[in-house]
Amino acid sequence: MSEADIAALKEKAAEASVVAGQVAGQAKEKAMAAFQKAQEEGFFSHYMEYNKNLLMPWSIFQEVQASGHLNAPGLKEEAMKYITLSPTNPADNFVLFNILALWVGVLESIIFGLFGHGFFSLVWNGAVAYCVAYTLYWVVTKTQNVTYMKFALGFIALYIAFNVYMGVSTLLFVLPAALYFTKAGIDLLMLISAYAIFKPLNGDASMI
Repeated sequence: MSEADIAALKEKAAEASVVAGQVAGQAKEKAMAAFQKAQEEGFFSHYMEYNKNLLMPWSIFQEVQASGHLNAPGLKEEAMKYITLSPTNPADNFVLFNILALWVGVLESIIFGLFGHGFFSLVWNGAVAYCVAYTLYWVVTKTQNVTYMKFALGFIALYIAFNVYMGVSTLLFVLPAALYFTKAGIDLLMLISAYAIFKPLNGDASMI
């Protein structure tokens, strides 16, 4: 390689370095702007409230147990309060199914971690599941922003389709398939509750 070629490579490397620096700077500015916007809209203001809801399924179980409904007819009656196409309290239903979906996701991460995916995969998947669940909780129950909620509804619908696809793809492996179909069912109920919250905010306007 001649000195001219080396000089040309150095020049290209210098130009690439400048471009990379500019892109990194722009990415940082956008990230800071997004962080500032999220902070202004209260994204970081509801973590404690959400974390208190993490034990909601256990609290409901204790209430059912205390009421003497811990039997087949009683459990069916209690379940039908939440499994409905027209929830009377969609916000509470949404939070319950959001939390259930999170715990099923954590259980899935633990099982896959035990079967060889490793500790890092467990922590990473659990953290991602929490961030997604909290974001959906914030968008659907706190923002009253129709545009944000449309994206949330679309995301949940796509995630249902993904879990159904994965469940069908893993039918030969009973446990993974059961987990995927369970998540799809819970997410469907979450979507119904989310839409019940969204509909009065959106009025008669189209979803699009």
